[in-house]
Amino acid sequence: MTEKEKYIKKEKMRIDPASIVDDLDEIKQSLSDSPLLRKKIVNRQDLMSGYYDLLIKGEKGDKGEQGIQGITGLNGQDGKDGRDGIDGIDGKGIQGKPGKNGKDGNKISPEEIRDKLASLKGNERLDRTAIRNLDNIGQGQKPGDKIDFSDMRWHGGGGSGGGNGTYIPKGPTRATVGGLTIGTDLGTTPVTIQSILDDMLYPYLAPLISLVGNPTTSIRELGNDLASIILTSTTVKKNKPITSVKFYRGATDIHDVASPNPNGGSDSYTENTPITVTTSFTATVGDGTQTTTSNAITITFVHPYYYGVGAIGLNEAGVKALTKLLKVKSDTVTNNSPTSQVYYFAYPASYGDLTSNKVPNGFEYLTSFSKRVVSFTMLDGAVDYNVYEFNNITTETNFQLTYFI
Repeated sequence: MTEKEKYIKKEKMRIDPASIVDDLDEIKQSLSDSPLLRKKIVNRQDLMSGYYDLLIKGEKGDKGEQGIQGITGLNGQDGKDGRDGIDGIDGKGIQGKPGKNGKDGNKISPEEIRDKLASLKGNERLDRTAIRNLDNIGQGQKPGDKIDFSDMRWHGGGGSGGGNGTYIPKGPTRATVGGLTIGTDLGTTPVTIQSILDDMLYPYLAPLISLVGNPTTSIRELGNDLASIILTSTTVKKNKPITSVKFYRGATDIHDVASPNPNGGSDSYTENTPITVTTSFTATVGDGTQTTTSNAITITFVHPYYYGVGAIGLNEAGVKALTKLLKVKSDTVTNNSPTSQVYYFAYPASYGDLTSNKVPNGFEYLTSFSKRVVSFTMLDGAVDYNVYEFNNITTETNFQLTYFI
């Protein structure tokens, strides 16, 4: 039995029903006005129930204010790691059904492929469908025919193909790569990749040429002219066929070979104009790209030196009877064995005076010589000579003196 039922039972015994009934209408009105009681009162039982609800329980109060938030509880400890599960049994996949065969593409003849290739410009590309049957592109062509993809044109047998890619250089190179040396200015204009690879792996080499002369004597006495000389060049082809071979006397072109061997070889020319003074000859070879100059053949004309031993006071003839030496201006080493004689050393006065005269141990002998200038009659005319004569008669064996000019 609920608290309410217990209360009603108790009150039935205590409350006078008559007095309650008398006030029934007023109680009904009170009960009906209560927002908590909307029940219909029809009898004493209902009246007592409503009376309990109104007088004993009272009406529902207003909502209370929110309480203060409680203190946050401590975090619980982490649970222990569970054990690893047992490995599952490997499953076997079911093989899928074979795919359907693709539809055949549009066929294109080798002739159409060639036409498409030939029509490409710049960096244009073929649609992938146009390349089908590309392996049959050579059908109907003669043996040796092929496509040159460098210009997308058809060439007969013997034509050379090349790369169709391009490369845009950025001016001078910053490193040496193969035949392209550092600092080579490639410009900024697009070039083919093939040309760049050729420059690196197969750099251009200019043709080579060497030159010899006959007679081979390179120094002659002034006045002893050379009537003619035979010049012979030897050329070597490198990258390109040889296109020109020329002979020069000084800076003057004296002969052009009419038909030089494009693969290199020998060419000769005879210069019949007398050579009377120091003269140089050269030859050049060209391949249309670069010209190479040979070594020089130089015929040098000089007045001779004279040195040796003799009596005191030799004249021009006596000095000229000494050892004759054809050489350009330079220091001279001599070996003499005087027997109660003096040393002599004579040369063109135009060379200037001696600066020193020493023996191997460094002892200076120049102050022991006297110099005089004598006009000698030479092959080409009168020439002044410096004649150095030792001041003391001496006897020596293989005595070495070095004359410094």
